[in-house]
Amino acid sequence: MEKQKIYKTIFMGVVLLTLFNLMVFDTHADVCNAIVDTGDYTSFSAAIDAVGASEKTLLIWNSQTVTANKTVPSNVTLKFFQGGSLSINPGVTVTINGSIDAGLYQIFEGTGSVSFAGGHITEICPQWWGAKGDGATDDTGAVQAADFALDTIDGGRLLFPTGIYLFDNLVISGRAKTYEGVSRGAPTLTTGVQLKCRSTTTNFILVTNASGVQLRNLYINGNNKATNTVRLSQYQADTVLDELVINGCVNNGVNLNLQSIIPNRQVSELKFYGVHTAGSGRPVGSGSGITNILIDSEQSCVIGFYNLKSSGNDWFGNSDVDYGLRIVKGGVTLYTSFMTCIKVNDIRLESGNLTVIHGRSESQADSIYLPNGNGKVCIINYIHGATTDFTTFTQTSPDFLTTLIGGTYTNIINSTSAGLSLIDVGLYPGGAITGLYSWKTTKIDGGKISVPVIARRVVNLNYGATVSIDASQGDLFYLLATNGSSFTISNPSNPSEGQEITMNIQNGYAGAMGTITWGLAFKMAGAFTNPATGTRRVISFYYDGTNWVEISRTAVDGDV
Repeated sequence: MEKQKIYKTIFMGVVLLTLFNLMVFDTHADVCNAIVDTGDYTSFSAAIDAVGASEKTLLIWNSQTVTANKTVPSNVTLKFFQGGSLSINPGVTVTINGSIDAGLYQIFEGTGSVSFAGGHITEICPQWWGAKGDGATDDTGAVQAADFALDTIDGGRLLFPTGIYLFDNLVISGRAKTYEGVSRGAPTLTTGVQLKCRSTTTNFILVTNASGVQLRNLYINGNNKATNTVRLSQYQADTVLDELVINGCVNNGVNLNLQSIIPNRQVSELKFYGVHTAGSGRPVGSGSGITNILIDSEQSCVIGFYNLKSSGNDWFGNSDVDYGLRIVKGGVTLYTSFMTCIKVNDIRLESGNLTVIHGRSESQADSIYLPNGNGKVCIINYIHGATTDFTTFTQTSPDFLTTLIGGTYTNIINSTSAGLSLIDVGLYPGGAITGLYSWKTTKIDGGKISVPVIARRVVNLNYGATVSIDASQGDLFYLLATNGSSFTISNPSNPSEGQEITMNIQNGYAGAMGTITWGLAFKMAGAFTNPATGTRRVISFYYDGTNWVEISRTAVDGDV
């Protein structure tokens, strides 16, 4: 108390000196009447009643108990010094229509509520309700009280300064508002602002029946206690997740269970920017079955992921995530996605529409899987950087209309009677495309024009004394010679007039390849030169209805 009196005396001295100077140089200044001290009144309420209609700053030095509802008019600024606060009794609401001048310390106490409906206050912080952000103190009450006050601000922002906020859970609904970490740079597992789950719960951060909610620049940590680290359910409109790290889930890093219960209102414009969903963080051997992002929407919706990074690594570098993105029902677009360390599938689409633009996977897993259901799929410039032990794309449902454009794949499998449209698709050496028609007709301009789209399918040939080729199975034929024995390449069976095929012949032997005898239907421009050890040569032919006429060949050995 003595220290507080000293601070008060110093402050009042500075104020009086300032007022003196103003009065000397500006005879019209009336600043003296602009300062009101709660210490001069019996209570906070009495001080507010005495303010009047002119602009005033009310100084609050110590705890002021509020026992009945009170409204602070728009002409009043509340200046809280450290140690000054409003202690609001249960059932009491203080409505602040004016401004607040305070630092990052507690200024509201008690179980009563605070409303900022007047519009002057647009940004608040949990420290005003006593949050410590030290990773040890239970900040549940402070965060939830701040969130309750945020609901009174149209388009308000709850700002979290750098720290670790430990609390039970948070339910977000209603009007547009933003929850944002205030720190330098994007969040990581070790820096920035962390929201950390304190106790076992189903949903750590639940956004439900919301419009215009934004989560920005936060590391959201389920702490292996939350079944869903973040769940978005029911009605959503214009929801944005921007620059988030989401980690520590028990089942789902992000669970999108979007089912509109309000007639004529649907999920729309759900956007993810730079969201990094990481693994469980559980100790080694604690189990698996993590579904990182789960989408299950009964309603038509537009969900966009921008610069999505999905990693299955836990704290120890182990993969404990089955799926990077699992879509049970819904429409999703991924822009510039990157997935790594996923165990089963990077993307699993069970029903709905999927667009992937500029995606990449480094997972040691089958990347994109369409097991059942129906929908439309378009994948543009997707790269799977894993080995050919894994398959980039697998479709087992005949009811998806799928187009792959560009990109580089390991293996592509279509085990249905429906064909795939492939345009300029590249394959890693040793990769293959199986189960496709040699070409598929794509309709343009409402079906008025149709053009053939050649499906560049790679077929791995069986190496032996006689190499057989079925021209109906593909367009690119890969042959790996593994010894120095001579062999024959027989005339291709089941050819189509006008068809072109390319032979990619690789020498995988530690010496010279044996002599190749070509079938009589091959009309060569000259003798074929076998590739040297560890290199390849490519030769292409055109079928004129009788013979396979050489079109071109590589003049020198190429890299494998």
